[in-house]
Amino acid sequence: MSTEIPYECYKILAQNLNCTPQDLRMNIEREISRFFYEIQKDYKPPFSVVEPANLAGIYKFRPVPFLNGGGGALYPNSLGERDFKILMGDEDPLEEKRFVVAHETGHSLLEWNAEGHKKVIPDGERYEDASDYLARIILMPAWDFTERAKELNYNTPELSKLYVCPKYAVEERIKDLGVYKFR
Repeated sequence: MSTEIPYECYKILAQNLNCTPQDLRMNIEREISRFFYEIQKDYKPPFSVVEPANLAGIYKFRPVPFLNGGGGALYPNSLGERDFKILMGDEDPLEEKRFVVAHETGHSLLEWNAEGHKKVIPDGERYEDASDYLARIILMPAWDFTERAKELNYNTPELSKLYVCPKYAVEERIKDLGVYKFR
């Protein structure tokens, strides 16, 4: 069970991931993992969120008090270039900040083309859910998460600590990968 990526996003996402829309629709997990594997393969959890964000054209991260309590925002720094900044809560826990960066990276990959021009106008929850899904893939890649989740007997608090991401994201990632038991 995985989150459905809105149809309008496939062409942009495929362009940004350097694959075909057909490959992406057939196996989105594989294509996204392939895109980020080179920067993640030599690391152990927690995986960097900064390097994937940089690949998506995000180079500035700014904590602000008005976003405390969860949430973030992606803003272009200039028109005509793939150059963005992320705003996030300045007092939020590290787990939440990491998820916000990965989530906004997902928005960048789903909605903006390689030249930094917005191509998709978000229509609400479908885009938020799709960005959450991409964030989970970035933070907890299947090639690593599947084995570690088994080793830790799907213990959500332990996995949350290991991957430094919110418990709700770990629970959803377990669902993404087809395992439905939580501890």
